[in-house]
Amino acid sequence: MDTLCTDKTGTLTEDRIVLVKYVDGLGAVSDKVLELGYLASVFSTGFDNPLDTAVRNFKGVSKHGYEKVDEIPFDFERKREAVVVHDHNKKQRIY
Repeated sequence: MDTLCTDKTGTLTEDRIVLVKYVDGLGAVSDKVLELGYLASVFSTGFDNPLDTAVRNFKGVSKHGYEKVDEIPFDFERKREAVVVHDHNKKQRIY
């Protein structure tokens, strides 16, 4: 993820984030972006956070057919975590 936009009003007053829109690098709505974000959130064993909760609670995304293979936990030098999942004989790295 290069950019995350949030509305601080809801975050501060309701103490939660709600996923409203998911777009690719060109600004187009992308179901693939949503799917990859969901898989990264649901298979991550790192600390739970409001962003992951919002993604996991979003409509109709499933981890069915995916199996976790590996995980690289978040570290402050890389500033990211990675989850590797197996999907129908393919391996995909999800950040």
